[in-house]
Amino acid sequence: MDIYLVKEEGKRRQFLHLQLDRHLLTRIEGIEGLKAVERTTHLGTNEKAKITLQAIVSEYEQKGYYQTKSDIGLNIKPIVFDKADWHYGGDFPADLNAYQAYVHTGFYIGWLLDRKLFTEEFMNENDTSINKFLNREVTSVFFYKDQMDGLFQSNDLRSEAIEFTKYYFNEDFSKSLYIEDYIELLCSHLPTIYHVKDNWENFYTIVKEIDGRFKQWIES
Repeated sequence: MDIYLVKEEGKRRQFLHLQLDRHLLTRIEGIEGLKAVERTTHLGTNEKAKITLQAIVSEYEQKGYYQTKSDIGLNIKPIVFDKADWHYGGDFPADLNAYQAYVHTGFYIGWLLDRKLFTEEFMNENDTSINKFLNREVTSVFFYKDQMDGLFQSNDLRSEAIEFTKYYFNEDFSKSLYIEDYIELLCSHLPTIYHVKDNWENFYTIVKEIDGRFKQWIES
């Protein structure tokens, strides 16, 4: 569930975007055109989360905010976790097919798809292609390239997935625990991370590790 509230303040608008995902409540608050502040709260139960959501809506409506149907017109920028074209230059091997730039993130996308951690809207919009992946007719790397154009960003994810991805995948690859695991499990015998083959054996190897990391994160 997403609720958008705005308040006119001179030439800019203040906004509050509330995202409810079971017991997780995410608040994205700021001034249009400027950086927003995002925080997620674990509220224990779904019912408590719903009550808290309604209390926040009432509080902000009393402050002069009003609800809008969507974020259309609001400058709320998603987190870009990765883009395939970020990898084409620099250290990307000249002798490799550009498809290899999609593999490392494509595997993570597959884990998200298997665990149904994308938004309902995203799942509905891409249901035919998602079912092909779930039936193992195509790989998640192919899905990432063909359906997502090699762009992995937060607005396609459920709140829980956003928080875990910020912690584990991280938009800064130099701090990415996922990339550390990926290198250790799949790249020890390869020249670069871009040489990992898009096959089911490699996919299931990294997915098992992600499952373990996710379980630890949930329990922490």
